[in-house]
Amino acid sequence: MKIKIKLSDKSVDRAIKRLEQYKQDINKKADLLVQRLADEGYTIIIDKIFKFDAIETGDMLSSVTKKSGNCYAMLEVGDCAMFVEFGTGPKGEASPYIGDSMGWNYNTGDNIKEYIINGVSVTGWFYPDGSGGYRFTSGMPSRPFMYETAIELRYNKLEKIIREVFK
Repeated sequence: MKIKIKLSDKSVDRAIKRLEQYKQDINKKADLLVQRLADEGYTIIIDKIFKFDAIETGDMLSSVTKKSGNCYAMLEVGDCAMFVEFGTGPKGEASPYIGDSMGWNYNTGDNIKEYIINGVSVTGWFYPDGSGGYRFTSGMPSRPFMYETAIELRYNKLEKIIREVFK
């Protein structure tokens, strides 16, 4: 933005008003950018949850929320998301997380044991199924839906959205 002025009280006042308007416009556009990125991120997260078939009970899918305010937005996913993202147990260890694992450990915990199930030795654990029974699992491979969302936003969406908002 260029502002040319002649040195006079009126032209300086006009320049100050234009700069104030420009500042307001930048703040509005920054807020719009954050909101657009959050909306796009929300859509991508939902798509990735379906892509990775991480629906199961639907709890994680329904836990995806967007919170926003003046120039900020945050996407949240429920507690089970980290287990889906990083993977768990022997299956997670065999197919680990592709991003920064932040010290995530596989195959840890007192309840992970070797069991004989239908004559086959398997490592895993039992967990309550919510209906009074128990289910056995050997864990699950990493399904990095958040990592892929971040990559897609950064490399495929960010520049386009910035250009649209700040055109």
